[in-house]
Amino acid sequence: MTYRSDMESSDIVRMLSEKCETTNQAKRVSKKYYGNACIISGQVPDGAHIFNAGSYPQLKNYPANIVPVARWHHSTRGNQNCMDYNGNRNRTPGEKIQWLKSYVIDPYAKALLRVQFLVLHTVLENEGVIYDFGKELIDYE
Repeated sequence: MTYRSDMESSDIVRMLSEKCETTNQAKRVSKKYYGNACIISGQVPDGAHIFNAGSYPQLKNYPANIVPVARWHHSTRGNQNCMDYNGNRNRTPGEKIQWLKSYVIDPYAKALLRVQFLVLHTVLENEGVIYDFGKELIDYE
């Protein structure tokens, strides 16, 4: 996988934290951040929201809320190895982060994901969304 290593940290924070005009634009920005590859398999990615777009519409156009994962990793209902569902139950944002932490194995992708989660925390504060991540962010390896 090829990741963006030519960007300054301030550019990365700005890129992830700026609200896009559309959800598709935010997905493109997030995918670009990770080199247009699924962060788990390296295959063609889908844009997956950490905070569900329907429940958190104010967050749907932020790249910091979107991770590029292949469709079968994103939302295959009934699949225990799926980001959105645990069996037939929707995962919470915290559970999605735990799932991502356990399935992303590339060290550089993990580092990028950590930065993205920290930027997401700031976006939540700016949008007035209260969510207690607890250990999901503090204990991120």
